[in-house]
Amino acid sequence: MMSTDKESANLALIGSDGTEGRGQSNTNAVGISPIWGKLSRRRRGIIHFIASDYGRAEWANPIVSQKIAVKTSSTWAHSDVADVLCKDMGYFTTLNKPHSWVSIDFGYSALVPTHYSMSSCHPIYSGYYPRYWEFQASNDAKNWVTLRKHVDDRSITRNQPFGCWPLDDGPVSQSNLPYRYFRVWQFGTNSFGSNELQVSALEVYGRFMFAQELMLPPPPPPALPFGLSRRPPSPPPELVLEPTANQLKGAKKRGLRNPASGGTTRPLGMRRYH
Repeated sequence: MMSTDKESANLALIGSDGTEGRGQSNTNAVGISPIWGKLSRRRRGIIHFIASDYGRAEWANPIVSQKIAVKTSSTWAHSDVADVLCKDMGYFTTLNKPHSWVSIDFGYSALVPTHYSMSSCHPIYSGYYPRYWEFQASNDAKNWVTLRKHVDDRSITRNQPFGCWPLDDGPVSQSNLPYRYFRVWQFGTNSFGSNELQVSALEVYGRFMFAQELMLPPPPPPALPFGLSRRPPSPPPELVLEPTANQLKGAKKRGLRNPASGGTTRPLGMRRYH
């Protein structure tokens, strides 16, 4: 495994002890946390690391560059899915449907998350802040594990569009495992009382690995016992030719029989592979 870089590793620890301030979960507390100012200036987690070509180039939206895939339950007419992983605040919004969600797929990468952050804002519709949602993880995009559950979480407001949360509240056996898929799943209404999920600038912090490095090549076929030779492969069907009348007549003189009539020799007209 590898950490993204020194700065992202330090940023992942912000708020873990409660002294720096963090988004409040399972509470009604409202306040401006110092963390969102730091995140708005430099949000350098694992997604930022991938978007900058693994630290070798300038940042480019990983959805546009196809380094990370994003799926949504629905998309509002004028929303851009690329805003889900934008560098700064974006304006992605789903339709007004219950249980809306946004998921990200890291492909051949795996993450052991420690924190995550996201923003929720819109230049016109500024009241769709999430209040009831779960941050989930999976390795097959079917069976999801809840890493953190938010119940009436009012940490994201108009004056505080960013939020960052540690993932140390879940079971240790689940939060310390590597995952490929992550999802923000809304199970209640937003601050407006409707079901739109307004999410952008999603970021994940923790440890990162290339999953393909752990995939071993398939084993070779078993060796044949000594003294035995491997049978030649059967020819394609189009090379198995029907014998002509002259071939059948010549074969009859030589004492050969056609396997189609119960013989044991190769079909006449079949090309040999020697």
